[in-house]
Amino acid sequence: MKITSLSQARRFIQDESGVYTVMGGLLALPILALIFVSLESAGIIQDQARLSDSLEQAVLSLTAENNSGRKTTDYKLGGSNPSDESFNISSEVGKRDHAIVTAFVKTFLPQTDEKNMHLTPLCKTINNTSGKGHTSSSEVTCTVSGTVEHKSWFPLKVGNLEVIPKQVNVASQSRAIKKNTFNIPIDLMVVADLSGSMNFDLDNNEIKKLVNQVK
Repeated sequence: MKITSLSQARRFIQDESGVYTVMGGLLALPILALIFVSLESAGIIQDQARLSDSLEQAVLSLTAENNSGRKTTDYKLGGSNPSDESFNISSEVGKRDHAIVTAFVKTFLPQTDEKNMHLTPLCKTINNTSGKGHTSSSEVTCTVSGTVEHKSWFPLKVGNLEVIPKQVNVASQSRAIKKNTFNIPIDLMVVADLSGSMNFDLDNNEIKKLVNQVK
């Protein structure tokens, strides 16, 4: 059995050659994992911002498209279920609104496949007529909710732990309200009688005397 002297052990402890290589090797994997997580987080945040911007533009377009105050009658396409009048995504209006939203999202997120987009546009129109009968209003409320799948650039899995998944769902929602007020046409007719005949009723009774009797 070889006995190591105390001086040799002390020299081995004090020898610092290669210490940075060992520390660098131990920290390489955590540092790379941190870099990959930072890059993926930046990509997810960027897709989130682009999705929010696209849905904001899309919902403004939907409020204009479903505006009942337009001269054209495209907004009168059937869009509800006959049984309960709920919105039907498979109707003509549903397909049109879905195509509008999809076009905006594809413009802002060209790298995302249309199959990985889950978009739900919903527009409701409420028509109100005031009690006076000379004005009417139409309120269009459109809501768009969407989810897209973000594909990770550097998917990372350590053992059974999935540090960076292959796909991350990014969701957002936007809403817009447009209100139109219309004045219903009213015909007004003004009559001026300068002969004094309007001072008497049909029975030739003076109107002023009748007013005094009522008082």
